[in-house]
Amino acid sequence: MEQQEYEREIDLKNLLYYVLCRWKLLFVAALLCMAALGGYKYVSASREQAAALEPAEKEEEEEIDPEQLVQDVMDGVADPALMTGDTLLYYNLRVKGKSLEDEMGQREYQLQASHKQLEVLENQQAEFDQTWQGQENLTGEDAVLLYGQKTTLANSVQSCKRDIASTEYQIELLKKKILENEKSAAALLETLEETEETEEEEAAIAAAPSRIAVKFAVIGLAGGVFAAGFILCLMYLFSGKLLDAGALKDMYGLRLLSVIPVKKARKGIDGLVDRLNGHIFHTREEAYDVIYGRMSNLAGELKGKTVLVTGMAEESHLRELTEYLGRKDSSVKYMILANPLKNLDALPQFRQADEILLVEQTGKSRLEEIRQEISFIDDVKKKPLGVAVVE
Repeated sequence: MEQQEYEREIDLKNLLYYVLCRWKLLFVAALLCMAALGGYKYVSASREQAAALEPAEKEEEEEIDPEQLVQDVMDGVADPALMTGDTLLYYNLRVKGKSLEDEMGQREYQLQASHKQLEVLENQQAEFDQTWQGQENLTGEDAVLLYGQKTTLANSVQSCKRDIASTEYQIELLKKKILENEKSAAALLETLEETEETEEEEAAIAAAPSRIAVKFAVIGLAGGVFAAGFILCLMYLFSGKLLDAGALKDMYGLRLLSVIPVKKARKGIDGLVDRLNGHIFHTREEAYDVIYGRMSNLAGELKGKTVLVTGMAEESHLRELTEYLGRKDSSVKYMILANPLKNLDALPQFRQADEILLVEQTGKSRLEEIRQEISFIDDVKKKPLGVAVVE
């Protein structure tokens, strides 16, 4: 058999099975990471909350709502520098409102004065009309004087009425401006209060240790599963051991005759994982029968031949297999060579044997050791019937 370099191909199904078989390790790692990260964040958040509450309690006594602060500034008992952002805008609206109210007061006072003036002028005009009644036919200077006085009073009355109308119009405009300003100030004050409440609620929620702990506990759970799974994948890739029977299917042309189960059929999650991986044989005897049948087919005829059973599996598994195969056909002579790399003196048995059967064990045999075993077989110009894997 020509020796060729073996490049190991990763079977994702076997890799997944290797990881799932260790689901308890994944579960423990997830719980540990969940407890560690969640507990750490709970403690740190509790400390941060306690530190934040200490100054908050002191500030609570001195804290003034925006409306009170603006009122204090307008009364001259607070520093205007304390106002920022929307609070300053609210202050400007209040100042503007006060200015409009002052102007409204002036206009109303002016309107009252105009009404009194109009009343006086109308009384003067009535008295004038009564005094000069029947003297409309006067001529000369007296007529000119009468007409001038009458015209002056009439003009004064009209002028006073125009002032009253103008003042009333200005008062209506001021009322609209004051109303709009009050609405803007009220809306801004409501926004300030809502913003303050929202900030307090968000701060309370953000600082709630339990909420933070639950969030990071979930992250820790997922992170623990991922980290443990990643480590198991690295172990699968770099351990150098035979971790699953599928790794030998095409190694140097080896035929996988059967998988020999040494553990009892598992139940629960372990049993489900085994069924997902497609395990067929539930007893060693069934696996031995398959091995004997396939050996007979591959060798053509086993009667009278010498079969060397060797490999890195435990010697007890090799003996149990040969004893079972010997009972199938007593004419076949079986030789056992356990761990040939440590029994180099027995290597001549490779030449003496007519057929060779390799028996390897997952978790014990190493791929490099199997390669050396195949090299010994190749040296004597022979080819193994196949390999049986103990799992």
